[in-house]
Amino acid sequence: MIDPNSIGQRLKTIRADATQQEFADRLGVGRATLARYEVGDRTPDAEFLLKAFYACQVDPLWLLTGRAESASVLSADEQVLITSYRALNQDLRNATLRVALGGVAPQATSVPLNFGVVVSGNNNSGISGRDYYENGPKKSDDGSN
Repeated sequence: MIDPNSIGQRLKTIRADATQQEFADRLGVGRATLARYEVGDRTPDAEFLLKAFYACQVDPLWLLTGRAESASVLSADEQVLITSYRALNQDLRNATLRVALGGVAPQATSVPLNFGVVVSGNNNSGISGRDYYENGPKKSDDGSN
């Protein structure tokens, strides 16, 4: 059974020392929405669970139930690596991948970072679902979508 008050307590644990506003901004939700989740007035919807997963590597099953049974739970070291990698510019990401792959130059199709999901932007250039979620549609050189 899902207990909104327990979900709120787990959200506060994840938020740690960040303010509600800082954490809400990180998740892309309003502060009032986060506050309602934390006090148990509302239960997070699927979109929020997805945002929490991508922004904080929070297992949705754990957030909802307190049980960590999902196969995709990352270790603390893996979370640090992913968070650090995401903060790098593209050149440093490519260099990091070269090191991780033993000197092999990374190519868009050589490392399945997008889990096989492709979304087409308005300019018909394919981008991964994660890229689309995190950065929105790609902009063309003239600034249009």
